[in-house]
Amino acid sequence: MASSGFRYHIRILNTLLSRPNRPEAGLWTVVTTLALFSGCALYWSTALDADTWMPATRRAVFEHGEVWRLLTTLFAHSDLGHLLANSLMYVILAYVLSGYFGPLVYPALAWGLAIPMTALALLTYPPSTQLIGASGLVHLMGGLWLSLYFFVSRNLRMTQRILRAVGVMLALFFPTSFEPQISYRVHFLGLMIGLIAGSLYFARHRRELRAQEEVDIEYEPDPAVVAELRRQSSEPGTKSSDGPSEGWTGFQEWDDVTEMDDAESLVALPEEEDEDADPIEVSDVEDDDADDEDDDDWPPDASRPRRLRPPRRGNA
Repeated sequence: MASSGFRYHIRILNTLLSRPNRPEAGLWTVVTTLALFSGCALYWSTALDADTWMPATRRAVFEHGEVWRLLTTLFAHSDLGHLLANSLMYVILAYVLSGYFGPLVYPALAWGLAIPMTALALLTYPPSTQLIGASGLVHLMGGLWLSLYFFVSRNLRMTQRILRAVGVMLALFFPTSFEPQISYRVHFLGLMIGLIAGSLYFARHRRELRAQEEVDIEYEPDPAVVAELRRQSSEPGTKSSDGPSEGWTGFQEWDDVTEMDDAESLVALPEEEDEDADPIEVSDVEDDDADDEDDDDWPPDASRPRRLRPPRRGNA
């Protein structure tokens, strides 16, 4: 008799984003924010002629080979208002990116991608146009967060994730007014690079990120199995359907199950298999998370936290 005659429903209860931030998140945020403010103070003080070698222009980088400007220009800001305007979102995004995804995403990936982003932006401007500020970096970090939030938060329905991600992007990263001294081109490049980089990071670390999910799996007997058991129990030489046949102990009584390797543990099978019994077909799988077509996610890894419900009893 087949031992897998069950259907199951999977509901994701918690994800990586449901857990507290890593302890080192605050450290990375403080260190990089202090570095940003210190570099800006150096630029304002004109010490060491920092105002001449920190900003980036297309001519200085690509014609004179002063490639360090692609990094130093991120620290330079025109005034305190410019610095504070970038700092609020910078601190928030630095904290959540490093707290949930670690230093590989922030600061390593975010700051590393900010350099080619600045180079691409400079190529779209005249040779003498000067770019300063960390607003492109902030938009890049925002794109990273939005894409990773969308892919990781599978405890929410697809429509909820889309609405939240698009709503945050429109509210925080799209301008309501246009000022000639602001490089919206850099903002757009940063956001797009962040969205693409976040998607690629998730594709590379998909199993690792989804191993952090806590799922609720509810098993129930397949109606075909119940019907077959009733048919076999009513055959001559077997016990009637008013009671279970010999060797069959029915569904186990249990309260809390936290770990279960497969469906066999949810039901006590006959001690000896009836060789004359017809095989029972395994039912199709029904997955509540219809938004994600991830067939290779089942069965979950042994390290993946799971909570199981008792099976619904069939009227056999």
